[in-house]
Amino acid sequence: MNHFEEFNIPVQFFPDLNLIRNRYYELSRLYHPDLKDTTHGLAESELEQKSSDLNSAYRILMAFDLRVAYVLTLYGLMGDTDKASVSSSFLMEMMDVNESVMEAKLEADTERLRSIAKEVEQLQDERMKEWEAHCRQFDKTQDQGLLSQIKDDYLRNKYLLRLKEQLEQEV
Repeated sequence: MNHFEEFNIPVQFFPDLNLIRNRYYELSRLYHPDLKDTTHGLAESELEQKSSDLNSAYRILMAFDLRVAYVLTLYGLMGDTDKASVSSSFLMEMMDVNESVMEAKLEADTERLRSIAKEVEQLQDERMKEWEAHCRQFDKTQDQGLLSQIKDDYLRNKYLLRLKEQLEQEV
């Protein structure tokens, strides 16, 4: 049973978070190891495992990035994300950004680093809007053809987030 089935909701990138929260509280009361009178005769170890699984599912379903990765995994599009790659045009764009960062670091130009960080943040915001639009479109249509674009959006966002964090440390 996947996390969406556990919470009795459809597989979506933007599910009703209030419904997830309410269902989580309901299931928590049902499977909490300390509430043995509501556990339908399950052994304590089973209850602890069920409670742990429930907590993990809740954490994944409530966080957008984790939820996207989980949905992509359900559709067989995510495995080892370290081996997954984004488009060559995006990588070329990021090579240019990284080259600018290296030059600014060599020149000890903190103002230029701040400018690059701002550009990366703007790029991430733009990409995030596109990513969310693709996810919402999938939720409406369930068009599995969108999933490869959503995966690419996800990987790009991870890359931009890492770059942004590195720049924040430099500035």
